[in-house]
This record gives sequence, C-alpha cells and structure tokens, in this order.
Amino acid sequence: MRLKNYLAICIFVLSIPFFLAACAEKQQGDNKEESNEEVELDTELNVAMESQPVSLDPLMSPSGSTVVTTRNIYEALVTLDTNYEPVLMLADSVEVEDDGKRYIFKLREGVTFHNGEEMTAEDVVASMNRWLGNSSRAKTLLTDATFEEVEPYTVALELPEIASDVLYILAGQGQFPAIMPKEIVEAADTTGVTEYIGTGPFMFEEYKTDSYLHLKKYEDYKMLDKPSNGISGKKEVFIEDLYFHFVPDSNTRQTGLQTGLYDIVNALPVEDFEKIKQNEDINLLITLDGKIDLYYNKAEGPFADKKVRQAVNAAIDAEEVLMGLYPSEELYRVDNGYMHKENEDWYTDAGKGAYNQKDIEKAKALLQESSYDGEEITILASHDYPWSGDTAIILQQQLQEIGMNVTPEFFDWPTVNERFNDPANFDIYIGGTGFVEVPSQLLPINPSFAGWTNDEKIDELKNKIRQEMDKEKAKQIWEELQAYLWEDYLPVTTIGHRMKVAAVNNNVEGVETFDHPIYWNVKVIKQD
Repeated sequence: MRLKNYLAICIFVLSIPFFLAACAEKQQGDNKEESNEEVELDTELNVAMESQPVSLDPLMSPSGSTVVTTRNIYEALVTLDTNYEPVLMLADSVEVEDDGKRYIFKLREGVTFHNGEEMTAEDVVASMNRWLGNSSRAKTLLTDATFEEVEPYTVALELPEIASDVLYILAGQGQFPAIMPKEIVEAADTTGVTEYIGTGPFMFEEYKTDSYLHLKKYEDYKMLDKPSNGISGKKEVFIEDLYFHFVPDSNTRQTGLQTGLYDIVNALPVEDFEKIKQNEDINLLITLDGKIDLYYNKAEGPFADKKVRQAVNAAIDAEEVLMGLYPSEELYRVDNGYMHKENEDWYTDAGKGAYNQKDIEKAKALLQESSYDGEEITILASHDYPWSGDTAIILQQQLQEIGMNVTPEFFDWPTVNERFNDPANFDIYIGGTGFVEVPSQLLPINPSFAGWTNDEKIDELKNKIRQEMDKEKAKQIWEELQAYLWEDYLPVTTIGHRMKVAAVNNNVEGVETFDHPIYWNVKVIKQD
C-alpha cells in the first residue's frame, strides 16, 4: 500500500486491528509449524551472542547488542510491525490534533512494571521526556518537543512544528523510548539507569560482565490479545529463564550450538556458512543486518577536509572488501543505498557513480589537492564483529596504495561505542549502521552522532522531506539528498549491505525474526 500522506498512513495503521499479522514475519522453514503432539518443554532458552550489550539502558546505545536484549525487558508506546509500520504497544489509542502538532496517547490500563507497580501517565511522561533529551535521533528530529500528563492514563506530545515522521521516530528500535518507572528515570545519571525495570515479557535477573545476562519470565505480564506482529502483538512466554551468553569466539559459538549448549546463536561464523547449511539439525535464519559504513571524523583531523574524504572514497574497492568478509553472495549486497531495497518507499541508488570506484589514480590526485600531509590515520574497529575488524585490515591495505599512513586500533565492542563519541579518538570509525524506516533517522546525517555531520544543504533537504506530506515528492527530495551525500559531502562511505546468519537447533519452535531473533512465543522441546 502506497499512500501519499504520512499522517494518514500512521493513523490508519494505528487504528486497525492487527490482522496484518496474517502475513507474518518470516520464520525458519522447519520451525514454521509447531508440533501438535504432547511434548515436554524445557524451561531454559540459551542464546549465544558475539558481544555483550553496550548498555542495558536502551537510551544509551543504538547498538544491536543492546536492542536484542533490552526489548525483552522494556516496551514503548508504539513499536514496529512486520512491515516496519508504527503500531500500538503500551498506548491504547492515538489521536492527532492541532494540525499534526499535538499527539494524544491513551494508555493501556492495568499494565504493571516488574516491581508490581502499575504504569501511569507520570511514568510515561518521565520516560519520554528523558528519551527526548538523551536519544541522538530525538534530540535532532524532535527538538523542543515535550510530553505532558493530561489524565492519569493519557499523555500528550507537543511539537513545535509538524513532523510527518513522528510516529516512525517513536517506534524506531535503536535507542528506543523504553517506558520505565518514574523513580528509576529520575535516579538515572549520564551513564544510564541503574535498575532495569520495564513492562516486557521478561524481567532482569542477573548480569555478569563478560559472561551472561539472565532474564526471567515475568509472570504478571499483560499480553496484548492480538496476533504477534513484529515487536508488538501477542508475546507469550513458554520458558522460565532466558540466558544471553557473551561468546566472542565464533568457533566456540558454533561448537556450543552443535553440542546443544546453546539453543540459538545470534551470529554464526560466516566462513563456515556452506558447511553449516548441510547440517540437518540446524535451521538457518538469513536476515538483513545493516550496512558497513566508514564514518569520517569531520569535526577535526584530516577528514574535516572534504577532499580527503573524496580521495578515500575514490580508492575503495567495495567488492574486494565484501568478498574478503563473506564466502557467499547470499550474505552481502554490493549496494550504495542508504536505505535497503525492501523499503520500496525510500530505496534509491542515487549517487551510485561515486560508489565502489576503485580508482587509485583519481584518489591520488584528490589527495594531492587536499590538505593531507602524511599524518597517521586511525581506524576504530572491533574484532567482536568480523565485518568491523576485517574491514579495517582490508581498508588499511587499500589506503596504503594511495600513500596514506593508516593504523587500525581494535577494541571490544562496548569500548568502541564509548570511544566513537569523542572526535579525539579516531579518524575513521567502522560502523554497522542499522537500517531505519525513514531517511530522517539515518545516523550518518545526524549531527550529534559519530562523524559529526554538519552541512546546511543536508539540513535543508532533510527538513523538506519531513515537512512534505506527498510521499512521491518526498522521495524525490530524498533522491536528491542521497546523490549529494555520495557525490559531494560524503559523511560516510558505504561498503555494502550485510546479511547476518542466526542459527536455531531443531528442537526450538516458533522463532521469528525482526532484525534479530525474537524470544517470546518460542518453545524449547526437551530432548532425551
């Protein structure tokens, strides 16, 4: 369905029943139908992750490791369905007033936090205003917006100007606006909350650094009486304990899966992809993961000079990088799009002539015209994610060909996420940019995110997109902006689009994916 009016889309989606879930999110083929026989269920689900969460406070990081763990604990007013459209979660209804500048959310009554207290408007207002002040996207896209209490179960969002994408921003997964008790929100400091209490189907039990996160079933969870649909709908829990094990070594994750130590592995070693495909005891989930982006530090250092960014971009052989990372074309796309192809409303290949140039002579000429004088270029990366660490090594080799002095610096993923907030710590940061629903949410054009994009034309075109209610006209503006990002400003260089491979033992039923595996509605069949 392609409607021209963003607001019409949002209100339509948020007011209809969840019958859209009939076209349900993809499941692994062998697990699509659960067994009708009486079986004994296991009470534990053990998941192996390649990295521990950057934070258990969703506001503190957009990292996938934070999203995949914390969305079990916390919920939001609105979230995303399988079509990446905003749908209701903790809100029972939403109305739009004042020509799109005031949103009234009526809350579901009887929803309790994990401490037993009922969620009311004061908790939502405290949580949402904290999100507005801490989320990099909210600070940029919803500047001067505020939430206020209207009634004990009603809150209002006040906007200084119309924003056609506001419900998409509220429903976004990276740094999602988790609803927490007011007292916990008020006790939070700059490092985040210190108690992890939400309304989700699982509650926090224990965290052991470098070892595991243990969540338990929340017995008093108030479940929506609607079909499971993306991150919303029915969230039924058939297990008692959910463990996320932090296992950086890919071979250890794979071995643990095969021996039954782990039921699900969030990321399999890609080098063994073809071999694992032949294992009848394991079901693979190949899903779109995000991009591989080189974030240039434009605040200071060599890459404040656009010519240096253009030189690096001209030199890069994206296909060589991707082929070096992945053994199969099933696992990557040679694609310059800032949005992914499945997002038909926004995908474009505008600016593709500036992508994957692998033109060494052009790169050398641009470098000669620039202010670069042989100074060391530091690349910030992590071997926790091979697409990050291995890209840094290949990139070092490619840039040495044009005469650049390049040094990769490797840290664990949480440390990388700390370091990229300071421009003194890197020249290029290799990020795994997640895909978003609308262009305004893109981190590479967010001035407060790593790289510090600051450009009047980008801001002008981005604002035009957000204020344009005609969908086709908005897309034309986006095509102009993406072309400008590639052909001129270059906030990042995209290497390509990456897929990820999760694996599930065949005694686990009902696993769906939404960017990552979903752990509610899952059954673990006890094995002899």
